[in-house]
Amino acid sequence: MSEAAVNPEAQLSLPVDHATLRLIAENVPSGSIYVFDGDLRFTLAAGAGTTPEVEGKTVREAFDDDIAHQLEPAFRAALAGEKSALELRHGDDDYLVTVAPLRDGAEVIGGLMQAQDVTAQRQLEHRLRQAQKLEAVGRLAGGIAHDFNNLLTVIGGYTTLAQKKAPPDDDLRRTLDNIAGATERATALTRQLLAFSRQQLLLPSLVDVAEVVEQLLPLLSRLIESRIELRSSMATGVPPVLFDRSQLEQILVNLVLNARDAIPNSGSIVIEVSQTTLDEGYVAAHPDASLGQHVVLTVSDTGEGMDDATRARIFEPFFTTKGDQGTGLGLAVVHGIVNQSGGTIWVYSELGRGTTFKIYLPAADVAQGAATQLVLNDGAEVHRAPPDTIVLVVDDHQAVRSLAVAVLEGAGYTVLEAASADEARMILADSVVDAIVSDVVLPGGTSAAPVYPQDARGREPGVIYMSGYTADALRDDVLAPNARFLEKPFSPAALLRCTAEVISD
Repeated sequence: MSEAAVNPEAQLSLPVDHATLRLIAENVPSGSIYVFDGDLRFTLAAGAGTTPEVEGKTVREAFDDDIAHQLEPAFRAALAGEKSALELRHGDDDYLVTVAPLRDGAEVIGGLMQAQDVTAQRQLEHRLRQAQKLEAVGRLAGGIAHDFNNLLTVIGGYTTLAQKKAPPDDDLRRTLDNIAGATERATALTRQLLAFSRQQLLLPSLVDVAEVVEQLLPLLSRLIESRIELRSSMATGVPPVLFDRSQLEQILVNLVLNARDAIPNSGSIVIEVSQTTLDEGYVAAHPDASLGQHVVLTVSDTGEGMDDATRARIFEPFFTTKGDQGTGLGLAVVHGIVNQSGGTIWVYSELGRGTTFKIYLPAADVAQGAATQLVLNDGAEVHRAPPDTIVLVVDDHQAVRSLAVAVLEGAGYTVLEAASADEARMILADSVVDAIVSDVVLPGGTSAAPVYPQDARGREPGVIYMSGYTADALRDDVLAPNARFLEKPFSPAALLRCTAEVISD
């Protein structure tokens, strides 16, 4: 059975003969036409994928029982003057089949079957549905992470302030330390959600993938058990990629851990780095891919493998085959990082034969520079404010704004507050301001970071943009020379350090 571009409403009336039909079918590369008589016996089989041996056989003689069982009712309906259409699966291929009466004047003398191979179309439809589902879940996950980051900023910030006031050996201090630890774990979870939803902050630089793998191998060896052999294979002359090095390391760790868990007894994990060029044919078959030279990072294991149903869901967040032992975020995070960075990831797996993940990353032009965005989210020494320094805090989230004000005032800054960009602009028109700490997304604006005018003295204050929606921050206006970016949730020390650097620029 093979392809044909067909009209399911078509009926054929003589005197169009078999020779004409055969000529039509053979000149349509993807077409196949079958003609059958009143005994359900084929009198013609022409077109791509058909064989002459079908001619002279009945439908039950020509096809296996399952296909014949589905075709026979449609054939009999055609002999009764009815048209029908059905979908059949033959081997690994899907077909759209139409069956219509074949008439000699008003008399039905047989039937015409046309078949169209829709395998590629169904695969594209499936990928589109998967992409739409992942996109919808990603938006939901990103939104939750954004709101949760605001809460974590407040919880973590006030916990840090309270820790400084509590004696080290006091029970309250130990309670606060536990809260701080839980906040850090929650922060890691929100970052995973942002990675999946492609809304995390990336700091790309020119990276030699093979070098990263080689340097990480000792750590990866400690992550797996002695029953599993870890091997690597690095091609020579592989170009660099523009990628966030820490995120590449996270991808490797996640894939190796996933491979380890898929091997129940002894086995092996192989990490390979190579290069390839993706042509138009490959890109047509893989819509997420891009043309040109790519670096290929491959992680293969000899584990249990996956069936089709599992393989179709592995990049969904919170989907896991590990029961209570897994969160279902590892592969979702890998998928998000790769896609956000302009790459693609494909998985090949068979039950009992293992799994291979292939990540295609566009090769970088060596002349490409690295991102210069400054992200300050680590602890640092406390910075005291220079005398008479004024900072404007702009955030529609009252608790976050109050925390920032408390931290800055505690360090000696004079702080002004605004709940919107418009309110901030009104303050700037009448006030002298040395720095602005502003949320990226504010009421009444767009997803782009707000642009602030000069203050009352005619100077442009340095801006610190803060957000849990880090994707919104990675825009040209945020990457301006006088701007910084602070990822939520941030520590009080990070806010003070960032503010001090903006003012000193």
